[in-house]
Amino acid sequence: MSDAANSFERGIRDADALLEMFDRFKGTPETANAEVLKRAALVIAIAAWETYLKARIREEFATWLRAVDGSSVGKFIQRKLDEDMKRFFNPNSERTKRLFIDYFEVDITKEWIWDNYDSAAATKAL
Repeated sequence: MSDAANSFERGIRDADALLEMFDRFKGTPETANAEVLKRAALVIAIAAWETYLKARIREEFATWLRAVDGSSVGKFIQRKLDEDMKRFFNPNSERTKRLFIDYFEVDITKEWIWDNYDSAAATKAL
């Protein structure tokens, strides 16, 4: 598993832990204050996803650019990637799809299949 995937798994576990805490507070007098746990879990999950996408792309590019590292071509590609990564915040399905098509010629959304969600439904939900 890549370093990016390991980092993502840690972030999602943190979000899950917050949701478990929220569930424990349901039905107690602290329920109103517990809503902050749900919102924090969402923020952590989104941050984990954004970080994963950026880190995974950088991992892949590090391998691809090894042959041209230090050359004018390598520097140009690295600058372009750095600029695109700076603009890639708050990723949604369309931005994610576009980034992977532009850089890898792959529609990553075709692989988004979950229980009760086909690719189109998952893309729309995200």
